[in-house]
Amino acid sequence: THYFYTVKTVIGSLVGNASNEAEGYGKMPATIATLTATQGTQTGKVVLGWTSSPDATGYEIWRATSTTGTPSKITTLTTMPANSYEDTTVSGVASYFYTIKTIVGTLTGSASNQVEGWANGAPTAASVTVTASSTSASAATAVTVTDPNVTAGKTETYTLTITNPPTAGTLTIVGGKFVYTPPADGLFSGPLTFDYTVTDKGGAVYATTGNINVVCGSPTITAFTLPLTSVAQASPFDANATYSLPVCSTNGQIKVDILDSNSVVVVAGTPVTTPNGAGQAHTFTSAGVIAAGSYTVRMTATSDSGTATKTAILTVKAVNLPTLGISPGLSVTVGEETVTATLSNPPAVNCPFTSDPAVAIADSSQCYVSFNTPPSGMSLDNGGPLPSMSGIIDTAGSYPITAEIFKHDGTALQKIGQVSKTVVAACTAPAVISFDIPALLPYEVPNYASTYKAYSCNGAVRLVTAPRPR
Repeated sequence: THYFYTVKTVIGSLVGNASNEAEGYGKMPATIATLTATQGTQTGKVVLGWTSSPDATGYEIWRATSTTGTPSKITTLTTMPANSYEDTTVSGVASYFYTIKTIVGTLTGSASNQVEGWANGAPTAASVTVTASSTSASAATAVTVTDPNVTAGKTETYTLTITNPPTAGTLTIVGGKFVYTPPADGLFSGPLTFDYTVTDKGGAVYATTGNINVVCGSPTITAFTLPLTSVAQASPFDANATYSLPVCSTNGQIKVDILDSNSVVVVAGTPVTTPNGAGQAHTFTSAGVIAAGSYTVRMTATSDSGTATKTAILTVKAVNLPTLGISPGLSVTVGEETVTATLSNPPAVNCPFTSDPAVAIADSSQCYVSFNTPPSGMSLDNGGPLPSMSGIIDTAGSYPITAEIFKHDGTALQKIGQVSKTVVAACTAPAVISFDIPALLPYEVPNYASTYKAYSCNGAVRLVTAPRPR
């Protein structure tokens, strides 16, 4: 409150006139509204700060253990001016809630704004293991830190510093994490160590040793293709591969297997020893697949450091087989009829036929056709592209006439199919074609005229007549 003052002089019973008027008022303690407290940025203490009041002659520092707890005065500051205070009586990293009051003379002001503060606790442990291959950098790997602030639910940030780097490769810090890059030659693999420090936001430092595990990289296959994705049965085919084996690996091998729709290996490839190196190229020539269908061609690259696979799809088309014809038919008379077995091309020829196996071996695009052993009395004729057989079957029975088709798969002639029919040769009984009986008198001896048909298989034929009474 402002007051306005005048004075008058008194001499005995006499009072003089009023003096000039002067305004006056007293000083009141200000309420602080700018109080702040450190939150884990100071190790072992909490630092308070505020904007000082020019009229203050002191400050009272009050502290509670919760936002609604009863505060206790922990000290009074009397040395002015003052705008900060370090509370070193805190325990661990517990939270405290502070207010201050301004003192002016004998007057104490109201409590300031309340602020939360806590001391920093230094990290107690830290560990990290960085894993990389011998040919590529590691993923960014974070350090696992044991910290009382974090344990108490406080926020914390860390700064990493490499104090002693690994003896091979390069270790860097990216975004607060470690990244290891192996030597460019790819030769190194094995364990490494390095020294580093973890500094928290309160400035506390923890020094320790980290680990690096450099694993010799696995082989890689960058390309695997089939120049021909569709081939005929038993046709050898090529597969082209581009692959890499790390120089630190040993016992490198590559191979190609062929798997059916059930993932069963139907053609097993022979492993090929290969040197280490990047961007290597190899062409595999694989034996053909006998059965038609869809297959998976799988390349495998292996070494002591791992395995890589890559696949391609191969379609194996059926070879169109020749047509077998039998004349005069499938039922013939023993020793009488000439049987001819011939083969003719199918409407669409996708494997030219030959009766010479040497031709099919020399040219795997051709198919070799061969009749099985002919029945007795028939003989083979291999004079044309397709064989034939003919002759008179001299023994009764059932005779399969079978032609087998072969194709060279790159290693040997393989049977891919057959055509077959069965001829039945039987002996037909003799037959009387005609029988003439002349008119006779009772005393005349009859002469009969007869026509009949008999076959060699019937043996001796005897004609017998016998009167039949009327």
